[in-house]
Amino acid sequence: MKIKELKESGQERKQSVVETREHLPISDAIPERTQTAEALFHERERLAAIINGTNIGTWEWNIQTGETIFNNRWAEIIGYTLDELAPVSIETWMKFAHPDDLQLSGELLERHFRGDLDYYECESRMKHKSGDWVWVLDRGKVASWTEDGKPLLMFGTHLDLTARKQAEEVLRQSEELHRTTLQTAMDGFWMADTQGRLLEVNETYSRMSGYSLEELRAMCIPDLEVVETATDTADHMQKLMAQGEDRFETRHRRKDGSIFPIEISVQYHPIGGGRMVAFLRDITENKLTEQTLRRQREELSHVGRLATVGEFAASIAHEIHQPLTAILNNAQAAQRFLSAEIPEIAEVQEAIQDIIADDRRAAEVIRHLRLFLKREEADRTLLDINSIIGEVLTMLHGELQDRNVLVTPDLNPGLPHVQGGRIELQQVLMNLILNGCDAMIGVDGKQRRIRIKTSVTEPDSITIAVQDSGTGLADNAIDRVFEHFYTTKRDGLGIGLPISRSIIAAHGGRIWAANNPDGGATFYFTLPITEKSL
Repeated sequence: MKIKELKESGQERKQSVVETREHLPISDAIPERTQTAEALFHERERLAAIINGTNIGTWEWNIQTGETIFNNRWAEIIGYTLDELAPVSIETWMKFAHPDDLQLSGELLERHFRGDLDYYECESRMKHKSGDWVWVLDRGKVASWTEDGKPLLMFGTHLDLTARKQAEEVLRQSEELHRTTLQTAMDGFWMADTQGRLLEVNETYSRMSGYSLEELRAMCIPDLEVVETATDTADHMQKLMAQGEDRFETRHRRKDGSIFPIEISVQYHPIGGGRMVAFLRDITENKLTEQTLRRQREELSHVGRLATVGEFAASIAHEIHQPLTAILNNAQAAQRFLSAEIPEIAEVQEAIQDIIADDRRAAEVIRHLRLFLKREEADRTLLDINSIIGEVLTMLHGELQDRNVLVTPDLNPGLPHVQGGRIELQQVLMNLILNGCDAMIGVDGKQRRIRIKTSVTEPDSITIAVQDSGTGLADNAIDRVFEHFYTTKRDGLGIGLPISRSIIAAHGGRIWAANNPDGGATFYFTLPITEKSL
Protein backbone atom coordinates (compact mmCIF):
# COMPACT_ATOMS: atom_id res chain seq x y z
CA MET A 1 0.00 0.00 0.00
CA LYS A 2 1.52 3.34 -1.11
CA ILE A 3 1.40 6.69 0.74
CA LYS A 4 -1.24 8.08 -1.61
CA GLU A 5 -3.47 5.00 -1.19
CA LEU A 6 -3.15 5.23 2.59
CA LYS A 7 -4.15 8.90 2.46
CA GLU A 8 -7.26 8.29 0.26
CA SER A 9 -8.37 5.42 2.50
CA GLY A 10 -8.04 7.70 5.52
CA GLN A 11 -10.20 10.42 3.89
CA GLU A 12 -12.93 7.88 3.17
CA ARG A 13 -12.81 6.66 6.78
CA LYS A 14 -12.97 10.30 8.04
CA GLN A 15 -16.19 10.97 6.04
CA SER A 16 -17.72 7.76 7.45
CA VAL A 17 -16.92 8.85 11.00
CA VAL A 18 -18.54 12.29 10.44
CA GLU A 19 -21.74 10.69 9.06
CA THR A 20 -21.93 8.31 12.01
CA ARG A 21 -21.51 11.12 14.56
CA GLU A 22 -24.46 13.05 13.01
CA HIS A 23 -26.84 10.22 14.01
CA LEU A 24 -25.68 9.95 17.66
CA PRO A 25 -28.17 11.31 20.28
CA ILE A 26 -26.97 14.27 22.37
CA SER A 27 -28.13 12.49 25.53
CA ASP A 28 -25.22 10.06 25.16
CA ALA A 29 -22.74 12.83 26.08
CA ILE A 30 -22.94 12.24 29.79
CA PRO A 31 -21.03 14.50 32.26
CA GLU A 32 -18.55 11.77 33.17
CA ARG A 33 -17.41 11.47 29.57
CA THR A 34 -17.06 15.22 29.32
CA GLN A 35 -14.81 15.28 32.38
CA THR A 36 -12.75 12.42 31.00
CA ALA A 37 -12.37 14.20 27.68
CA GLU A 38 -11.23 17.38 29.42
CA ALA A 39 -8.68 15.43 31.47
CA LEU A 40 -7.35 13.75 28.36
CA PHE A 41 -7.17 17.12 26.61
CA HIS A 42 -5.11 18.66 29.42
CA GLU A 43 -2.82 15.60 29.58
CA ARG A 44 -2.30 15.83 25.84
CA GLU A 45 -1.45 19.51 26.13
CA ARG A 46 1.07 18.73 28.89
CA LEU A 47 2.73 15.99 26.85
CA ALA A 48 2.81 18.28 23.82
CA ALA A 49 4.63 20.93 25.86
CA ILE A 50 7.21 18.36 27.00
CA ILE A 51 7.72 17.00 23.50
CA ASN A 52 8.04 20.47 21.99
CA GLY A 53 10.86 21.17 24.43
CA THR A 54 12.97 18.29 23.15
CA ASN A 55 15.45 18.28 20.29
CA ILE A 56 13.54 15.55 18.49
CA GLY A 57 10.79 16.11 15.98
CA THR A 58 7.57 14.20 16.73
CA TRP A 59 4.48 13.42 14.73
CA GLU A 60 1.08 11.86 15.28
CA TRP A 61 -0.82 10.42 12.33
CA ASN A 62 -4.42 9.27 12.27
CA ILE A 63 -4.14 6.83 9.43
CA GLN A 64 -7.92 6.54 8.95
CA THR A 65 -8.70 10.28 8.84
CA GLY A 66 -5.34 11.54 7.52
CA GLU A 67 -5.09 14.04 10.38
CA THR A 68 -1.39 14.70 11.24
CA ILE A 69 0.16 16.63 14.11
CA PHE A 70 3.81 17.77 14.11
CA ASN A 71 5.75 19.48 16.89
CA ASN A 72 7.84 22.63 16.48
CA ARG A 73 11.15 20.74 16.22
CA TRP A 74 9.86 18.75 13.24
CA ALA A 75 9.42 21.99 11.35
CA GLU A 76 12.74 23.45 12.55
CA ILE A 77 14.66 20.49 11.13
CA ILE A 78 13.69 21.59 7.63
CA GLY A 79 14.11 25.30 8.42
CA TYR A 80 10.49 26.36 9.02
CA THR A 81 8.07 27.17 11.83
CA LEU A 82 4.77 25.39 12.21
CA ASP A 83 2.97 28.62 11.36
CA GLU A 84 4.78 28.75 8.03
CA LEU A 85 3.72 25.20 7.26
CA ALA A 86 0.09 25.51 8.48
CA PRO A 87 -2.08 23.71 7.86
CA VAL A 88 0.08 20.61 8.45
CA SER A 89 -0.92 17.17 7.25
CA ILE A 90 0.45 14.06 5.65
CA GLU A 91 0.64 16.10 2.44
CA THR A 92 3.11 18.43 4.21
CA TRP A 93 5.52 15.57 4.78
CA MET A 94 5.09 14.31 1.22
CA LYS A 95 5.71 17.83 -0.10
CA PHE A 96 9.18 17.98 1.42
CA ALA A 97 10.21 14.34 1.05
CA HIS A 98 12.74 13.41 -1.62
CA PRO A 99 10.92 11.73 -4.55
CA ASP A 100 13.43 8.89 -4.64
CA ASP A 101 12.70 8.00 -0.99
CA LEU A 102 8.88 7.86 -1.19
CA GLN A 103 8.67 4.34 -2.55
CA LEU A 104 10.96 2.92 0.16
CA SER A 105 9.02 4.74 2.90
CA GLY A 106 5.72 3.38 1.56
CA GLU A 107 7.07 -0.18 1.41
CA LEU A 108 8.37 -0.03 5.00
CA LEU A 109 5.04 1.38 6.25
CA GLU A 110 3.13 -1.38 4.51
CA ARG A 111 5.38 -4.06 6.04
CA HIS A 112 4.86 -2.54 9.50
CA PHE A 113 1.07 -2.47 9.01
CA ARG A 114 1.18 -6.16 8.00
CA GLY A 115 3.16 -7.00 11.14
CA ASP A 116 6.39 -7.93 9.32
CA LEU A 117 8.24 -5.14 11.14
CA ASP A 118 7.86 -4.24 14.81
CA TYR A 119 8.20 -0.58 13.92
CA TYR A 120 8.63 1.64 10.92
CA GLU A 121 12.13 3.09 10.46
CA CYS A 122 13.57 4.82 7.43
CA GLU A 123 16.50 7.13 6.68
CA SER A 124 15.38 9.61 4.06
CA ARG A 125 16.00 13.10 2.72
CA MET A 126 13.84 16.17 3.17
CA LYS A 127 14.14 19.50 1.45
CA HIS A 128 15.33 22.30 3.70
CA LYS A 129 14.07 25.85 3.37
CA SER A 130 17.51 26.76 2.00
CA GLY A 131 17.03 24.31 -0.86
CA ASP A 132 19.52 21.76 0.48
CA TRP A 133 18.60 18.21 1.30
CA VAL A 134 18.87 17.14 4.94
CA TRP A 135 18.97 13.59 6.18
CA VAL A 136 16.43 12.51 8.80
CA LEU A 137 15.66 9.30 10.65
CA ASP A 138 11.89 8.66 10.65
CA ARG A 139 10.76 6.11 13.18
CA GLY A 140 7.19 5.25 14.23
CA LYS A 141 4.85 2.59 15.54
CA VAL A 142 1.11 1.96 15.30
CA ALA A 143 -0.41 2.68 18.73
CA SER A 144 -4.02 1.64 18.14
CA TRP A 145 -6.04 -0.43 15.70
CA THR A 146 -9.66 -0.50 14.52
CA GLU A 147 -12.00 -3.28 15.52
CA ASP A 148 -11.50 -4.93 12.15
CA GLY A 149 -7.68 -4.91 12.57
CA LYS A 150 -6.80 -1.83 10.51
CA PRO A 151 -4.08 0.57 11.77
CA LEU A 152 -5.68 3.62 13.34
CA LEU A 153 -3.22 5.84 15.16
CA MET A 154 0.56 6.02 14.71
CA PHE A 155 3.18 7.98 16.67
CA GLY A 156 6.71 8.64 15.59
CA THR A 157 9.90 10.69 15.88
CA HIS A 158 11.91 12.69 13.42
CA LEU A 159 15.69 12.93 14.11
CA ASP A 160 18.07 15.20 12.22
CA LEU A 161 20.91 13.04 10.81
CA THR A 162 22.64 15.77 8.81
CA ALA A 163 25.58 16.24 11.21
CA ARG A 164 26.04 12.51 11.54
CA LYS A 165 25.95 12.02 7.77
CA GLN A 166 28.49 14.79 7.30
CA ALA A 167 30.75 13.19 9.92
CA GLU A 168 30.31 9.81 8.24
CA GLU A 169 31.25 11.33 4.89
CA VAL A 170 34.35 12.97 6.38
CA LEU A 171 35.25 9.63 7.98
CA ARG A 172 34.61 7.79 4.71
CA GLN A 173 36.85 10.20 2.81
CA SER A 174 39.52 9.93 5.51
CA GLU A 175 39.39 6.14 5.39
CA GLU A 176 39.53 6.22 1.61
CA LEU A 177 42.58 8.50 1.72
CA HIS A 178 44.15 6.28 4.37
CA ARG A 179 43.43 3.16 2.31
CA THR A 180 44.79 4.74 -0.86
CA THR A 181 47.94 5.86 0.96
CA LEU A 182 48.57 2.38 2.35
CA GLN A 183 47.89 0.67 -0.96
CA THR A 184 50.30 2.94 -2.85
CA ALA A 185 53.01 3.02 -0.15
CA MET A 186 56.49 1.81 -1.09
CA ASP A 187 56.58 -0.29 2.08
CA GLY A 188 54.46 -3.36 2.68
CA PHE A 189 51.66 -3.11 5.24
CA TRP A 190 49.50 -5.52 7.16
CA MET A 191 47.21 -5.49 10.16
CA ALA A 192 46.74 -8.63 12.24
CA ASP A 193 44.94 -9.70 15.40
CA THR A 194 46.69 -11.10 18.48
CA GLN A 195 46.43 -14.61 17.02
CA GLY A 196 48.51 -13.52 14.04
CA ARG A 197 45.62 -13.66 11.54
CA LEU A 198 46.03 -11.09 8.77
CA LEU A 199 43.05 -8.75 8.62
CA GLU A 200 44.27 -6.25 6.04
CA VAL A 201 47.20 -6.23 3.60
CA ASN A 202 48.33 -3.74 0.95
CA GLU A 203 49.33 -4.29 -2.66
CA THR A 204 53.02 -3.67 -1.93
CA TYR A 205 53.32 -6.62 0.42
CA SER A 206 51.29 -8.69 -2.03
CA ARG A 207 53.93 -8.01 -4.69
CA MET A 208 56.75 -8.70 -2.20
CA SER A 209 55.40 -12.08 -1.17
CA GLY A 210 53.91 -13.21 -4.47
CA TYR A 211 50.54 -13.97 -2.85
CA SER A 212 47.28 -12.31 -3.88
CA LEU A 213 45.42 -10.07 -1.43
CA GLU A 214 42.72 -12.72 -1.04
CA GLU A 215 45.32 -15.41 -0.26
CA LEU A 216 47.06 -13.22 2.30
CA ARG A 217 43.81 -12.37 4.10
CA ALA A 218 43.30 -16.09 4.67
CA MET A 219 46.81 -16.54 6.14
CA CYS A 220 48.58 -15.98 9.46
CA ILE A 221 51.95 -14.39 10.25
CA PRO A 222 53.59 -17.81 10.98
CA ASP A 223 52.64 -18.84 7.42
CA LEU A 224 54.99 -16.14 6.13
CA GLU A 225 57.73 -15.62 8.71
CA VAL A 226 60.74 -17.95 8.59
CA VAL A 227 61.76 -18.71 12.19
CA GLU A 228 63.81 -21.39 13.90
CA THR A 229 61.08 -22.45 16.34
CA ALA A 230 57.31 -22.00 16.54
CA THR A 231 57.70 -20.00 19.74
CA ASP A 232 59.75 -17.25 18.08
CA THR A 233 56.70 -15.57 16.55
CA ALA A 234 54.75 -15.94 19.80
CA ASP A 235 57.67 -14.37 21.71
CA HIS A 236 57.66 -11.43 19.30
CA MET A 237 53.93 -10.93 19.86
CA GLN A 238 54.24 -11.08 23.65
CA LYS A 239 57.10 -8.60 23.59
CA LEU A 240 55.13 -6.32 21.30
CA MET A 241 52.01 -6.34 23.49
CA ALA A 242 54.16 -5.63 26.56
CA GLN A 243 56.06 -2.63 25.18
CA GLY A 244 53.65 -1.37 22.50
CA GLU A 245 56.10 -1.32 19.58
CA ASP A 246 59.06 -3.19 18.20
CA ARG A 247 61.46 -3.04 15.28
CA PHE A 248 63.58 -5.93 14.07
CA GLU A 249 64.84 -7.84 11.04
CA THR A 250 63.40 -11.19 10.06
CA ARG A 251 62.87 -13.30 6.95
CA HIS A 252 59.72 -14.09 5.02
CA ARG A 253 58.96 -16.79 2.49
CA ARG A 254 57.51 -15.96 -0.93
CA LYS A 255 54.85 -18.05 -2.61
CA ASP A 256 57.52 -19.63 -4.85
CA GLY A 257 59.44 -20.80 -1.77
CA SER A 258 62.27 -18.26 -1.95
CA ILE A 259 63.26 -16.44 1.23
CA PHE A 260 63.89 -12.71 1.47
CA PRO A 261 65.00 -10.46 4.36
CA ILE A 262 62.49 -8.04 5.89
CA GLU A 263 62.87 -5.04 8.16
CA ILE A 264 59.65 -4.72 10.14
CA SER A 265 58.32 -1.90 12.29
CA VAL A 266 55.22 -2.95 14.22
CA GLN A 267 52.92 -1.33 16.77
CA TYR A 268 50.29 -2.83 19.03
CA HIS A 269 46.90 -1.14 19.52
CA PRO A 270 44.54 -2.59 22.18
CA ILE A 271 41.41 -1.83 20.15
CA GLY A 272 38.97 -4.48 18.99
CA GLY A 273 40.58 -7.19 21.10
CA GLY A 274 44.08 -6.11 20.06
CA ARG A 275 45.52 -5.19 16.68
CA MET A 276 49.08 -5.28 15.34
CA VAL A 277 49.91 -2.79 12.61
CA ALA A 278 53.14 -3.36 10.73
CA PHE A 279 55.15 -1.75 7.96
CA LEU A 280 57.57 -4.07 6.16
CA ARG A 281 60.51 -3.23 3.93
CA ASP A 282 62.26 -5.68 1.62
CA ILE A 283 65.96 -5.22 2.41
CA THR A 284 67.27 -7.72 -0.13
CA GLU A 285 69.13 -4.99 -2.03
CA ASN A 286 70.58 -3.64 1.21
CA LYS A 287 71.82 -7.09 2.15
CA LEU A 288 73.32 -7.64 -1.29
CA THR A 289 75.07 -4.29 -1.01
CA GLU A 290 76.39 -5.20 2.44
CA GLN A 291 77.64 -8.53 1.12
CA THR A 292 79.34 -6.82 -1.83
CA LEU A 293 81.03 -4.30 0.44
CA ARG A 294 82.05 -7.07 2.84
CA ARG A 295 83.57 -9.09 0.01
CA GLN A 296 85.37 -6.01 -1.28
CA ARG A 297 86.74 -5.30 2.20
CA GLU A 298 87.83 -8.91 2.55
CA GLU A 299 89.49 -8.87 -0.88
CA LEU A 300 91.25 -5.59 -0.16
CA SER A 301 92.36 -6.90 3.22
CA HIS A 302 93.58 -10.12 1.63
CA VAL A 303 95.43 -8.23 -1.11
CA GLY A 304 96.94 -5.97 1.54
CA ARG A 305 98.12 -8.93 3.57
CA LEU A 306 99.60 -10.58 0.50
CA ALA A 307 101.31 -7.36 -0.50
CA THR A 308 102.73 -6.91 3.01
CA VAL A 309 103.90 -10.52 3.18
CA GLY A 310 105.36 -10.21 -0.32
CA GLU A 311 107.28 -7.04 0.51
CA PHE A 312 108.36 -8.47 3.84
CA ALA A 313 109.49 -11.73 2.26
CA ALA A 314 111.48 -9.84 -0.40
CA SER A 315 113.15 -7.74 2.27
CA ILE A 316 113.99 -10.81 4.36
CA ALA A 317 115.37 -12.63 1.34
CA HIS A 318 117.57 -9.64 0.41
CA GLU A 319 118.85 -9.11 3.95
CA ILE A 320 119.61 -12.78 4.63
CA HIS A 321 120.88 -13.64 1.12
CA GLN A 322 124.06 -11.58 1.47
CA PRO A 323 125.41 -13.07 4.72
CA LEU A 324 124.39 -16.58 3.65
CA THR A 325 126.23 -16.12 0.32
CA ALA A 326 129.28 -14.80 2.11
CA ILE A 327 129.22 -17.75 4.55
CA LEU A 328 129.05 -20.17 1.62
CA ASN A 329 131.94 -18.44 -0.21
CA ASN A 330 134.11 -18.34 2.90
CA ALA A 331 133.38 -21.98 3.68
CA GLN A 332 134.35 -23.02 0.14
CA ALA A 333 137.52 -20.90 0.35
CA ALA A 334 138.50 -22.48 3.68
CA GLN A 335 137.92 -25.89 2.15
CA ARG A 336 140.30 -25.03 -0.73
CA PHE A 337 142.93 -23.70 1.64
CA LEU A 338 142.84 -26.91 3.64
CA SER A 339 142.99 -29.06 0.47
CA ALA A 340 146.25 -27.53 -0.70
CA GLU A 341 149.54 -29.54 -0.43
CA ILE A 342 150.55 -27.21 2.24
CA PRO A 343 147.38 -26.07 4.06
CA GLU A 344 147.19 -22.34 4.40
CA ILE A 345 146.19 -22.18 8.03
CA ALA A 346 146.22 -18.42 8.27
CA GLU A 347 143.85 -18.13 5.29
CA VAL A 348 141.57 -20.75 6.79
CA GLN A 349 141.44 -18.88 10.08
CA GLU A 350 140.58 -15.67 8.24
CA ALA A 351 137.77 -17.41 6.32
CA ILE A 352 136.41 -18.82 9.58
CA GLN A 353 136.39 -15.35 11.11
CA ASP A 354 134.46 -14.09 8.07
CA ILE A 355 131.98 -16.98 8.48
CA ILE A 356 131.45 -16.03 12.13
CA ALA A 357 130.91 -12.39 11.18
CA ASP A 358 128.43 -13.28 8.44
CA ASP A 359 126.60 -15.63 10.82
CA ARG A 360 126.24 -12.83 13.35
CA ARG A 361 124.99 -10.58 10.61
CA ALA A 362 122.30 -13.15 9.66
CA ALA A 363 121.38 -13.59 13.32
CA GLU A 364 120.96 -9.82 13.62
CA VAL A 365 118.58 -9.82 10.67
CA ILE A 366 116.53 -12.59 12.29
CA ARG A 367 116.54 -10.74 15.64
CA HIS A 368 115.15 -7.63 13.92
CA LEU A 369 112.54 -9.88 12.26
CA ARG A 370 111.45 -11.21 15.65
CA LEU A 371 111.21 -7.69 17.03
CA PHE A 372 109.09 -6.72 14.05
CA LEU A 373 106.71 -9.65 14.64
CA LYS A 374 106.62 -9.26 18.40
CA ARG A 375 103.18 -8.07 19.68
CA GLU A 376 103.41 -4.96 21.80
CA GLU A 377 102.04 -5.32 25.30
CA ALA A 378 98.36 -4.20 25.11
CA ASP A 379 96.70 -2.10 27.76
CA ARG A 380 95.08 -4.46 30.23
CA THR A 381 91.82 -3.49 31.95
CA LEU A 382 89.11 -5.23 33.96
CA LEU A 383 86.72 -6.85 31.48
CA ASP A 384 83.31 -8.55 31.55
CA ILE A 385 83.70 -11.47 29.17
CA ASN A 386 79.91 -11.73 28.74
CA SER A 387 79.88 -8.14 27.52
CA ILE A 388 82.68 -8.87 25.05
CA ILE A 389 80.74 -11.86 23.71
CA GLY A 390 77.72 -9.60 23.19
CA GLU A 391 79.88 -7.07 21.31
CA VAL A 392 81.28 -9.76 19.03
CA LEU A 393 77.80 -11.15 18.27
CA THR A 394 76.63 -7.64 17.42
CA MET A 395 79.54 -7.21 15.00
CA LEU A 396 78.86 -10.60 13.41
CA HIS A 397 75.07 -10.18 13.27
CA GLY A 398 74.91 -9.75 9.48
CA GLU A 399 77.51 -12.47 8.85
CA LEU A 400 75.60 -14.98 10.99
CA GLN A 401 72.32 -14.19 9.25
CA ASP A 402 73.91 -14.58 5.84
CA ARG A 403 75.30 -17.96 6.84
CA ASN A 404 71.95 -18.99 8.38
CA VAL A 405 73.61 -19.68 11.74
CA LEU A 406 71.71 -19.40 15.03
CA VAL A 407 73.89 -18.47 18.02
CA THR A 408 72.60 -19.37 21.49
CA PRO A 409 74.43 -17.58 24.33
CA ASP A 410 74.43 -19.52 27.61
CA LEU A 411 76.19 -16.95 29.78
CA ASN A 412 76.71 -17.11 33.53
CA PRO A 413 75.32 -13.77 34.80
CA GLY A 414 77.50 -13.74 37.91
CA LEU A 415 80.79 -14.25 36.09
CA PRO A 416 83.87 -12.63 37.73
CA HIS A 417 85.89 -10.10 35.75
CA VAL A 418 89.16 -10.82 33.99
CA GLN A 419 92.04 -8.56 33.14
CA GLY A 420 93.07 -8.32 29.52
CA GLY A 421 92.93 -6.58 26.17
CA ARG A 422 89.43 -6.11 24.80
CA ILE A 423 90.43 -6.12 21.11
CA GLU A 424 92.60 -9.23 21.52
CA LEU A 425 89.86 -11.22 23.24
CA GLN A 426 87.32 -10.05 20.65
CA GLN A 427 89.73 -11.34 17.98
CA VAL A 428 89.89 -14.76 19.64
CA LEU A 429 86.09 -15.05 19.97
CA MET A 430 85.49 -13.82 16.43
CA ASN A 431 87.99 -16.34 15.08
CA LEU A 432 86.41 -19.26 16.97
CA ILE A 433 82.85 -18.30 15.93
CA LEU A 434 83.74 -17.87 12.26
CA ASN A 435 85.67 -21.15 12.31
CA GLY A 436 82.53 -22.79 13.70
CA CYS A 437 80.48 -21.27 10.86
CA ASP A 438 82.96 -22.62 8.32
CA ALA A 439 82.70 -26.07 9.90
CA MET A 440 78.91 -26.08 9.31
CA ILE A 441 78.89 -25.11 5.62
CA GLY A 442 77.71 -28.57 4.55
CA VAL A 443 75.11 -28.85 7.33
CA ASP A 444 71.36 -28.34 6.78
CA GLY A 445 70.29 -24.77 7.62
CA LYS A 446 67.98 -25.72 10.51
CA GLN A 447 70.89 -27.47 12.26
CA ARG A 448 73.46 -24.68 11.99
CA ARG A 449 73.76 -23.74 15.64
CA ILE A 450 76.55 -22.32 17.77
CA ARG A 451 76.33 -22.32 21.55
CA ILE A 452 78.58 -20.02 23.57
CA LYS A 453 78.81 -20.91 27.25
CA THR A 454 80.65 -19.15 30.07
CA SER A 455 81.24 -20.67 33.49
CA VAL A 456 83.57 -20.85 36.48
CA THR A 457 85.02 -24.33 36.16
CA GLU A 458 88.19 -23.83 38.13
CA PRO A 459 88.78 -22.00 41.44
CA ASP A 460 90.81 -19.21 39.89
CA SER A 461 89.69 -19.04 36.23
CA ILE A 462 86.68 -18.90 33.96
CA THR A 463 86.04 -21.06 30.93
CA ILE A 464 84.55 -19.99 27.63
CA ALA A 465 83.26 -22.71 25.28
CA VAL A 466 82.29 -22.19 21.62
CA GLN A 467 80.37 -25.25 20.43
CA ASP A 468 79.28 -25.85 16.81
CA SER A 469 77.08 -28.46 15.15
CA GLY A 470 79.42 -29.08 12.25
CA THR A 471 81.28 -32.16 11.07
CA GLY A 472 83.79 -32.21 13.91
CA LEU A 473 87.58 -32.60 13.77
CA ALA A 474 89.53 -35.58 12.51
CA ASP A 475 91.41 -37.44 15.24
CA ASN A 476 94.76 -36.39 13.82
CA ALA A 477 93.64 -32.76 13.56
CA ILE A 478 92.61 -32.13 17.18
CA ASP A 479 96.24 -31.84 18.33
CA ARG A 480 97.45 -29.98 15.23
CA VAL A 481 94.85 -27.26 14.69
CA PHE A 482 96.94 -24.83 16.79
CA GLU A 483 100.09 -25.39 14.75
CA HIS A 484 101.25 -22.59 12.49
CA PHE A 485 100.09 -22.95 8.87
CA TYR A 486 98.10 -26.12 9.58
CA THR A 487 94.55 -25.83 8.28
CA THR A 488 91.57 -28.07 7.54
CA LYS A 489 89.97 -25.47 5.24
CA ARG A 490 90.60 -25.40 1.53
CA ASP A 491 91.38 -21.68 1.47
CA GLY A 492 92.69 -21.43 5.04
CA LEU A 493 96.10 -19.97 5.94
CA GLY A 494 96.51 -21.81 9.24
CA ILE A 495 97.36 -18.72 11.31
CA GLY A 496 94.04 -17.86 13.07
CA LEU A 497 94.17 -20.52 15.78
CA PRO A 498 97.91 -20.16 16.44
CA ILE A 499 97.41 -16.41 16.93
CA SER A 500 94.47 -17.14 19.23
CA ARG A 501 96.63 -19.52 21.25
CA SER A 502 99.33 -16.84 21.56
CA ILE A 503 96.77 -14.29 22.77
CA ILE A 504 95.25 -16.63 25.36
CA ALA A 505 98.70 -17.69 26.55
CA ALA A 506 99.68 -14.03 26.94
CA HIS A 507 96.59 -13.61 29.14
CA GLY A 508 97.67 -16.49 31.38
CA GLY A 509 95.12 -18.98 30.03
CA ARG A 510 95.06 -22.01 27.81
CA ILE A 511 93.06 -23.13 24.76
CA TRP A 512 92.11 -26.58 23.42
CA ALA A 513 89.54 -28.38 21.25
CA ALA A 514 87.41 -31.51 21.56
CA ASN A 515 84.73 -33.27 19.50
CA ASN A 516 81.16 -33.35 20.81
CA PRO A 517 79.47 -36.71 21.48
CA ASP A 518 76.50 -35.72 19.27
CA GLY A 519 78.54 -34.17 16.47
CA GLY A 520 80.48 -31.01 15.89
CA ALA A 521 83.38 -29.65 17.92
CA THR A 522 83.89 -27.35 20.89
CA PHE A 523 86.80 -24.96 21.40
CA TYR A 524 87.55 -24.06 25.02
CA PHE A 525 89.77 -21.40 26.52
CA THR A 526 90.35 -20.22 30.06
CA LEU A 527 91.20 -16.82 31.53
CA PRO A 528 92.43 -16.19 35.05
CA ILE A 529 90.07 -14.39 37.43
CA THR A 530 91.35 -10.99 38.53
CA GLU A 531 91.70 -10.75 42.30
CA LYS A 532 90.06 -7.30 42.33
CA SER A 533 86.83 -8.82 41.05
CA LEU A 534 86.62 -11.53 43.72
